[in-house]
Amino acid sequence: MDEAILERLEGGSGIFVAEVDGKLAGFAMTSDPGQATHNGPAVRALELAAEDEPTLRRFLYGPAAVSPAFQGQGILSGLLVDLSLRLQEQFDQGVAFVDHANERSLAVHRHFGMSALSSFELNGSLYTAFIFHPELFTDRLA
Repeated sequence: MDEAILERLEGGSGIFVAEVDGKLAGFAMTSDPGQATHNGPAVRALELAAEDEPTLRRFLYGPAAVSPAFQGQGILSGLLVDLSLRLQEQFDQGVAFVDHANERSLAVHRHFGMSALSSFELNGSLYTAFIFHPELFTDRLA
């Protein structure tokens, strides 16, 4: 990602950052659907989500990453709760896509209870679209 893309994402639904003792522990990017027009897999994932439930307000989730030093410490869980709390008034559903070459990411999305939609092929790569409602994470606070 170049600086222009990062600036555009910051101006949309947001980039969420986790710090531990002043060190970057992880991040999760989100974007408004209109910001994804340059990203073929994102566009297709949004289309699949709209086929499933056409009237929902959506945001695109990802990429997200946790520093190896902080993995297994709940950083991604915290980021998902935070972004869901902050975005739940604006959006009904998060949409993500994962390249099948990234088996770890596929497992993480399933582990967190995101619902897999159909898989799709684009430019020689196979992807799965995932959806989730912010309540999936905000309800964990109750």
